[in-house]
Amino acid sequence: MSRRCYNCNQKLDESTFVCPNCGKNVYDKEGKLNKSKIVYKTDNKEKVIDDNNCVQTNKFALIGFVLSLISTFIYGGFLWLGLIFSIIGLIDCKRKNQKGKAFAIAGIVISVIYIVMGIIFACLMSYFVFNNR
Repeated sequence: MSRRCYNCNQKLDESTFVCPNCGKNVYDKEGKLNKSKIVYKTDNKEKVIDDNNCVQTNKFALIGFVLSLISTFIYGGFLWLGLIFSIIGLIDCKRKNQKGKAFAIAGIVISVIYIVMGIIFACLMSYFVFNNR
């Protein structure tokens, strides 16, 4: 069974990890990004490490999530920073195929919920202050 590039539908060999036609990375049947395997040779032994398991967590996504969590305890001090870092992290995770997408989404959700709650609270307070005069 021959493989095809998901981007340009070019026929590929089983050992191909980058499409020679369009230059995109090739994915396997499980949807994981196929990367070349790293082979270390020491004392006539070969150690093969699959690079698919070495994907790092995106730092922007993690920082945005932590800032969003911290801001819930200090009454919104870092909400905007948490939202910005989480959005950057989410975009970066998709572009670089890194882990951390769940952290970025959680940071965005936490920040947006607290920002909306703060706006509602400010509107209610101004309504009660101006109607009691």
